[in-house]
Amino acid sequence: MANQTEIQIALSQRLKRRRLELDKTLAEIATKSGISVSYYCEIENGRGTPPPTSRMEKILSALEFCETEAYELLQQSSVLRGLVYGESELSPDIQALIRDIRLHANQLPARFIKGLRTTIREVVS
Repeated sequence: MANQTEIQIALSQRLKRRRLELDKTLAEIATKSGISVSYYCEIENGRGTPPPTSRMEKILSALEFCETEAYELLQQSSVLRGLVYGESELSPDIQALIRDIRLHANQLPARFIKGLRTTIREVVS
């Protein structure tokens, strides 16, 4: 598995290569993506953390990536943001739990989260 630096370099290079293949400017892609040119430039140059998935989807759409390639690039972007990669390999129950936690994260009390984490650690140790 590639480390995060390698993933970030590969992702940023792929975005730039695709933009050049389309003969588009930084400004054209940034505008279509709804972000500033300077922010898109940072993303394409591999500086900082990639944008959230919804913003990355807009960038990939502006760059006219096919669905398969866009999915792969979104996965790379997720890894760089510290999210779970390969959730499809988890059991359906774990996938559902992760979805529920994400959906309700801002509504869950801190004591519940702490208790859940404690329970998980107790079960696996």
